[in-house]
Amino acid sequence: MAQKSNMGAASGLGRVLARSGVVVAGYLVYVGAVAGLPLDERANEDAWSPQARAGMGVWREQACTGCHSIYGLGGHTGPDLTNAWSRMGEEYIRTVLREGVRAMPAFELSESEVQSLLALLAETDGTGVYPPPSNFAPVFGVGR
Repeated sequence: MAQKSNMGAASGLGRVLARSGVVVAGYLVYVGAVAGLPLDERANEDAWSPQARAGMGVWREQACTGCHSIYGLGGHTGPDLTNAWSRMGEEYIRTVLREGVRAMPAFELSESEVQSLLALLAETDGTGVYPPPSNFAPVFGVGR
């Protein structure tokens, strides 16, 4: 009987280790994918303008990443905002911040905070494209 219970514990440990291996492998794939994003030197936060750095402070204070992502990193309730500037434009983004839209509430931000967020989104837009074009599009018929 004692042997049987030890074997059960050993097989349970094996399952935990196997699951851990899957998690580690998934993490490595994720890191590899993020490392391959098409970024230039402006993706480095130190290279941003002071106003865009202030915008990142507002982004963090308002917990924007709870719903939104940049380069696919962050929340997924709202849209990825990597290229929001070129897709939506300044006036639309300003209106959404002030009045809200659908599930996004209106925020009580100062004009300075709004300008900082706009600067952040404008500079982020110039650093790359997300989602990146798929190398698998011809194989799977995905049009990009």
